[in-house]
Amino acid sequence: MLNTDRSARDACDEARFDPPRPRAESDPSKLRSRLLEPAIVAGLQTAEMGSYAATLLEIQLDRARASARRRIASTAAAALGLLALAAALVAASVRFVAGLSGAFAELFGGLEWAGDLAAGAVSIVGFALAAMLAWSVARRVQLRSAETKYAERRRRHAQRFGAHHGQPAASTAN
Repeated sequence: MLNTDRSARDACDEARFDPPRPRAESDPSKLRSRLLEPAIVAGLQTAEMGSYAATLLEIQLDRARASARRRIASTAAAALGLLALAAALVAASVRFVAGLSGAFAELFGGLEWAGDLAAGAVSIVGFALAAMLAWSVARRVQLRSAETKYAERRRRHAQRFGAHHGQPAASTAN
């Protein structure tokens, strides 16, 4: 037979469908601790991320300083090398002009002042010609570079848009 006792059936239904009630915390410090724990964890994680960011910034600054030191050292070495080269060039030029002066003095019958004067004039003219040649070559190189640059620009423009301004359009009729 079926048990139709209402009180037993109601007790089962209540137990089955009754939602659990929140337990009241008896200790307020535990409740406060449980509520603050996510904020504390978030604060610690934020502090750790800040520490990582500070370390990364310090590494980047150290790299920049090392790079600057290397650049300064290489620039100083290059300047010192150029200074040594200039000194050697000046010494060689002085020896060359002294030898040229002696040769001209012998040519002018032992007159040292005439040899010095002729060597000075030849040196000045030689340096002027060398400077003019260097200037001319530099201008020619610059002009070729500009011509190449603008020819490439015209080519890209024509490739992208068709005929370049100033050029006739390609005929499509055959």
